[in-house]
Amino acid sequence: GKIQTVSGQSYEEIVWEKIAPDAVFTGTDQIIGTVGATQNISALRLRTLITSTRLSYLIVAGGNGSATTTGNLIYALPIVNDGSVNQGHLAKIDAASITETYSTTNKNNTGGIINLITSRKLSGVATSSSDLLTTGDAAAKVGGGALPLAANEQIVELFIVGDCVYASTGDTSSASATGLYQSQAILDNIGFVTNWTKWQKVGGYGDKVYGAGLDQIQGLYWRFTGADATSVRTLSRTQWGSGSADGLLGGTTSNASLGLINQINSNFKNGVYSLTNIPKTNTAALTDINLLIATGYQQISMINPSQAVSGDFGSNAAGSTSDTIPTTASNTTMINIKGDNLSSIGAIVTSNIATNSSNSSWLAIGGSNGVAILRQTNGAGWAAPITNFSALTTSLKFELFGNYKFVKKISSDSDYLYILTDQKLDRIALNNTDLAAGTASTIAQIGMLSGTSTNGCFNDFIVSGDLGILATNIGLYRVANGASIHDVTVDWTTQLVPEPRALNCVKLISITTSGLEEDLINKSNLYVLSTYHGLHQAQINRFYVYNSGTIDNTTIQPLPDLYLKDSNSYFINFESFRDGFFTNGNLLISYLSHDNSQKSFTQILPPGQVSGFKSANLSSLKSYNLPLDTITQSSFIAGIVNDSNSGALLIAGEFGLQVNE
Repeated sequence: GKIQTVSGQSYEEIVWEKIAPDAVFTGTDQIIGTVGATQNISALRLRTLITSTRLSYLIVAGGNGSATTTGNLIYALPIVNDGSVNQGHLAKIDAASITETYSTTNKNNTGGIINLITSRKLSGVATSSSDLLTTGDAAAKVGGGALPLAANEQIVELFIVGDCVYASTGDTSSASATGLYQSQAILDNIGFVTNWTKWQKVGGYGDKVYGAGLDQIQGLYWRFTGADATSVRTLSRTQWGSGSADGLLGGTTSNASLGLINQINSNFKNGVYSLTNIPKTNTAALTDINLLIATGYQQISMINPSQAVSGDFGSNAAGSTSDTIPTTASNTTMINIKGDNLSSIGAIVTSNIATNSSNSSWLAIGGSNGVAILRQTNGAGWAAPITNFSALTTSLKFELFGNYKFVKKISSDSDYLYILTDQKLDRIALNNTDLAAGTASTIAQIGMLSGTSTNGCFNDFIVSGDLGILATNIGLYRVANGASIHDVTVDWTTQLVPEPRALNCVKLISITTSGLEEDLINKSNLYVLSTYHGLHQAQINRFYVYNSGTIDNTTIQPLPDLYLKDSNSYFINFESFRDGFFTNGNLLISYLSHDNSQKSFTQILPPGQVSGFKSANLSSLKSYNLPLDTITQSSFIAGIVNDSNSGALLIAGEFGLQVNE
């Protein structure tokens, strides 16, 4: 519908038009229209999403079929947003459909002309059946598919923030399906939505939600709750802090000391050096559970949040001081491990659960003085996937592996484990013999990798299929065209980072449909944080990653984050130094550990960051500092993760843990 002035009159009227010509609908799987006798279409709720690449999408709760068969489905359809007579019609997914406008500026009054982007819109109209998305297209399926509801049930709220779609559920046949869910759009090199992250609970609350919203300024979730749809009488809001006695991660409503926050903060006296979330989408290692792994100085904790009853993580916790798995039960909530081998590693800063094709799993951890692997005496791990901690026996022990210093990252994919230090990248076959013997192959080394010098360093690493990506002090590297990370000798090449204000790439953030780094090559996004302390600079660049065959120049492509015509650039320029970044598609959070006279801080960027938004240079905008004294008084921030079990955001650092729930 469009509001138009009536010819010859002083008033306006709504004029209704078809969203697409009848002729484009030739089957029953095209959204959102169908042909044939007794066919149904259900549009239960409609919203509009404008991506951070400035393209418009119609979000449809429902689909092709009756309301009793489509209540758990949500789709995304590109629509024309150029202000023409076709405004709001279904758009054609084609690079030629995108119209960009620019303003011409005299650069520094020198006579040189530059073209600054002012808008980016979809103009191409869908005119044939091939122009439409179908119910089977990954680009159309928000959440990757159905919400965890019965098909005859419906969401109660649908709203959009940033690149994310939110849906809340109330009365359902499954109590575990209630709550607030989020799915993030994954964008391709042109700027179209190409994929979606799987539905994930957010807000740290799992009960019935009959209405919800997100305060983007402060990162707080609001919700209306009640026993059922007729008794919605409570309005609540998340908050940043320890969650003291909230019945969630902050402990039971009568005892905060039993909560995850207090348990971790009490055990990790020197702080949490890393926090890893392992979602249940890791079906090779887990069966319908999510795990958290916290590491610190000479110790590690494994947490199964689903076993905590009403916020009680302490009553069923188990511990060991001999590097081994303690005696556990199916309801064990936490495993806390110390020992001589872990003590020899010192600061433990990375962890990873690796599973091979024979369904054997190992937990590997690394830090300042080495690597240790949780295994049997003969090198064997445990049979995966597991449903709870009772599958881990007391014969499993953290045994030292190799001779490593300054370990930065431990990764895995397929049948290999990868250990990244500041100086080299090693590959280890995931089998009993090699893990017991400490056998490893070095596949990249500072000073030997082309362009690096002996005083350089590696900072981060991601492996996915044949692809490997290295973040270094002089830029980004990837496995070369036609090569594989599995080759005996791996060939590397540089990967261009558009408009680098800082060559030092320090952090790689993957946005994949499963939430697993190893799925990066399957139509995903990569965020790269580059920093340079000397010039007080930090920036974020974004890439589209897809490899359907052999690695080539199209495997990693920058997103169209444009400021100048025909010139890719950064997404965000902080115009000051940062050492960490987190995003979940709506919140863009940067942080800085204590730096000379600058206290530690965690900031949420102002909403509305889009491609080519010049005010993304943040000196002119006011970011929101999280109101957490524990952070400002600490020396370091280790990172931010989303707890897949409850959807709560967790911040780790010298202070231990803080939560938004």
